[in-house]
Amino acid sequence: MLLQLKITLKGSRPPIWRRVWIRGSRPLNDLHRLIQCIFNWDDSHLHQFKQGSTTYDMVGIDPDFASGEPVENYRISDLLKKSKDRLEYEYDFGDSWIHSVVLEKKESRILPQEPMVISGRRAGPPEDCGGIYRYAYLVEALADSSHPDHESLQEWVGGDLEPEAFDLELLNQFLARFD
Repeated sequence: MLLQLKITLKGSRPPIWRRVWIRGSRPLNDLHRLIQCIFNWDDSHLHQFKQGSTTYDMVGIDPDFASGEPVENYRISDLLKKSKDRLEYEYDFGDSWIHSVVLEKKESRILPQEPMVISGRRAGPPEDCGGIYRYAYLVEALADSSHPDHESLQEWVGGDLEPEAFDLELLNQFLARFD
C-alpha cells in the first residue's frame, strides 16, 4: 500500500514542505532517510520520531542517545494507519528541525519509482545553520547586501542561497537511487 504523506518543516514561513509517495511497508527508518534526501541534508545528526507521548529512536543503533521505542522495530504503516494520522520527526537536536508528517491518503497503485516526491515548496535550509529562526535570519541577511552579516554568511553558505528554489525532477533523480 502506498502512502501519500505531506512533510512540513514546522515554523517555516512561508512553509517549506514536500508531498511524497512511499510504501507503508517500508521500515520507519526509511522515512528518516527520505526526509534527509528531500530536504537535502546529510544525516550527520541524531533524529527521532514522536507520536503522542511515544518516542521512536535509535535504541539499537546508538543506545547512549536513545530513550524511546526502537525505530528499527516499526514500519511506517504501524504509525500512519488512516488519513490525517500524523507524527513528528525531529532532526539535529541542536538545531531542532521539527517536521510534521501527515498521512493524506493510501492507495494501491504502481509508480514509475518509489519513493517519489510529487510536489513541494521552497528549498530545504542548509545543514547546521542554527534552526528555523536562524535560517530566517540567514535568508534575510543574504537578501540584503547592506546587512552587516551579509558577506560572512554568504561566505559560510558558499555563495548565494535560493530559498524559493524547488526542483522536483532533481529530487526524484536522487530518490531513484534510494534503496
